[in-house]
Amino acid sequence: MRGIFFKRGRYVVTIFAILVVAFSLFGCSKGDKESILVKDVKNQSKVEKQEIKTAIDNGNKYLEEENYDKAKMWYERAISINRSKRDTYKKIEDKYWEKDRKDDAYRIIRLAIDNGVDVENMKKELKKIEDTFETIVINESIYVGEDYELPSESTLNIDGKDVDGKITWNNSKVTTNKSGIFIYKGSIPLYGRKVVMNLEIKNKELVNNNGKNDLGNESSKNEKKLCFIKEVNEENGKKYAIVDEVQYFSEEIEKDQGALLDKYTGECLSYLGCDGDKNRYWIKNSFTAVERYNISDDCEYLYMGNSLTPDGTIYQEKNMNFQEMQDYIDRYYKFYNNEDDYGQLWWVYIENNKIVKFNRTALSGLSY
Repeated sequence: MRGIFFKRGRYVVTIFAILVVAFSLFGCSKGDKESILVKDVKNQSKVEKQEIKTAIDNGNKYLEEENYDKAKMWYERAISINRSKRDTYKKIEDKYWEKDRKDDAYRIIRLAIDNGVDVENMKKELKKIEDTFETIVINESIYVGEDYELPSESTLNIDGKDVDGKITWNNSKVTTNKSGIFIYKGSIPLYGRKVVMNLEIKNKELVNNNGKNDLGNESSKNEKKLCFIKEVNEENGKKYAIVDEVQYFSEEIEKDQGALLDKYTGECLSYLGCDGDKNRYWIKNSFTAVERYNISDDCEYLYMGNSLTPDGTIYQEKNMNFQEMQDYIDRYYKFYNNEDDYGQLWWVYIENNKIVKFNRTALSGLSY
């Protein structure tokens, strides 16, 4: 009996001790618990901060040694510790920028955007880097009537390595039914590059009986076009113009009567430069791309100038030089261009794919 009593006593003491400990734990105040949690969070934050710093320092060390693969590994490890920490991306970007590793800096900012970190500001950073990259220029030439598709990829050099980048074109439709130089613009989003394609479409040359090259059709090399003048400029010592060809119709011209039907189907282009009688004169812009032509050194630039005389204002045909023409077009876009306008209309004379004359003195039915 005595043994049984002592055994039961030990059980009672054990249970009592457990209850005392439990009540002590439950008796902790809410403030004590929060204090413990805050302390744990602070400790965890310090550890995380130190781990990120160590990883970035290691990345900086390898970057200084030009061991770019190991630098990349350590930088990505720093980001992986806390993918939402904006400062980590910025510190790495700044270090890459300092070492003129623009493509690596671009990659880091893209990663920040992909991870949803400060997206709007990071997009601005991305744009700043993109603006420092050179535009990729592609020059191609084909003949009228050939099938052609814009390239889907372009090889570019990224930090010393050649890679293939996928091109996204603003307008990928190519029409090859007329000669000229057509400009297409696009980009390689993955690497932040702009792309410009200069596509020259040439007339096919025929061989005559004497064995000499001949274009066969004189109109194919000597042309007169009505165009909106988009730009007159100079590049690497060569003068050029970017033009947008249109079609001009008049009810008075018998051969245009068939085209008159187009006007009443809503395909007529409203042009602010037309005179008051738009039922007699109109234009259509049915071409899909602007064209770029070199300008001959002997090019003429004719326009109608006005002079004040005692008898009033008189209009005279005047000639100007290249610089005056460039300023003239620039002033037009600065003061008059808007979303409803397409440019200023000029007759453009082309010989052997070079502009030899601009003429704004003979635009019947259109204002000067």
